[in-house]
Amino acid sequence: MTSRRWRGALAASGLLVTMAVQDAAAQDGAVPAPPDWNLEASRALFYAPGGGPVPLPRADSLRPSGGSVPAVVYVPSCSTPQSPDDHIPFLQELGVAVVVPNFGGENCVDQRVSYDLRHKEIARVGEVLSRLRWIDQDRVYLMGHAIGADVVLIYPDREPYRAVIGLAAACPVGLNTELTALTFRGLEDPVLANRNTRCTTYGNSNSLHLEFVSRDHMMRMTPSTPGGSPTLVGRAVAIFLGLAEPGYPMSGGPRLSDEDARDLRQLGNDD
Repeated sequence: MTSRRWRGALAASGLLVTMAVQDAAAQDGAVPAPPDWNLEASRALFYAPGGGPVPLPRADSLRPSGGSVPAVVYVPSCSTPQSPDDHIPFLQELGVAVVVPNFGGENCVDQRVSYDLRHKEIARVGEVLSRLRWIDQDRVYLMGHAIGADVVLIYPDREPYRAVIGLAAACPVGLNTELTALTFRGLEDPVLANRNTRCTTYGNSNSLHLEFVSRDHMMRMTPSTPGGSPTLVGRAVAIFLGLAEPGYPMSGGPRLSDEDARDLRQLGNDD
């Protein structure tokens, strides 16, 4: 068996978070924002299914000719700059629009600023997306990788996001279960080896945590990227987003079990 899954009973309160989101900055050890920190959502990068990037205010220039499309607000980690080169094209190929917040000019997150400031920028990007009429407003998601996963998994608001995905996630400051959550972790991930927290601590009926035997910290999704686990991560993400499963070759690497696939379809369709 290559993956392990946790879905427990939802807490009676309907919300399971081990520490208040407003206290997360103190736990993060973040320093005050640098002087050039700018929360203007206009500096976010927008990728349409067929092209990009362009600044978010120019998103309509990439409007597809068909109907509405789902969107993912994607929060990569500055420590793994190769990840967007795999994750963003994968989502575009699935027909998903992708927005990468600016985060002070880096278009990725590091330890320089608090969770609170990061969440404010995610909220502002969500507000802009809500005004794009060709974005399916019932299918806007949050996705983060590594430190970015830590950020999105405790995002304190629900609107406009339907669900959240954490790649290479350790949940060091908790999990906001008001948002449906899907997380991934390689059990042999060398980057997470020194983290003594796990998302599986927060198992509930509103989340699915997949752990599998892999050293892949990048959480590669596409089969053309060497060393990845596309038959598990890529397929699971596609199912969770309610999109057609990619026809990836099934030779080698960890695989998504049929049981997990059924749970993902159910979880992704929950309102």
